[in-house]
Order: sequence, then C-alpha cells, then structure tokens
Amino acid sequence: STDNTVSCATCHAPEKGFGDNRKTSLGINAAVGGMNAPTVINSGYHRLQFWDGRAASLEEQAQGPVGNNLEMFAGKGDAWEEA
Repeated sequence: STDNTVSCATCHAPEKGFGDNRKTSLGINAAVGGMNAPTVINSGYHRLQFWDGRAASLEEQAQGPVGNNLEMFAGKGDAWEEA
C-alpha cells in the first residue's frame, strides 16, 4: 500500500477465516472503509463479486481494492505499478 501498512492479507487474514472480523475494514492511514472485507474462501464460485455485485468475475474484483484510494493506494499514479 501507499504507506506500507496494508496488503491483501490485512483484510483477508488467514487466521480470521480470510476476512477481517470487523464491521468496517481499515485501509491506508487507518482510513475506515464503507464495509467489511468478506472471506475469500470459495469466492471463485460466487456469481458476482463485492457485497453489491458490481464485479462480474474474481479477476475484475481484484482490480478494485488496489485502485481504491482508501484501501491501498492513494492516487500516486498507476496503482498496479506501485504495487
């Protein structure tokens, strides 16, 4: 992440069932998100991704958190390049 404090495993922690057990997840600079991170267990079998179903595939969903300025990268150019 931008501040080197957040990775995918921060919100999808193995010891917490690959979720984060929080009401709302925390991102960079301890920013509070709008919802919590769901478990990633069996997520490849879900018809739609994200709580609101806005991603049609797991591959499409994976683009969201990395490019989100609260979750991982704060708009310093290309998020994937920074990752």
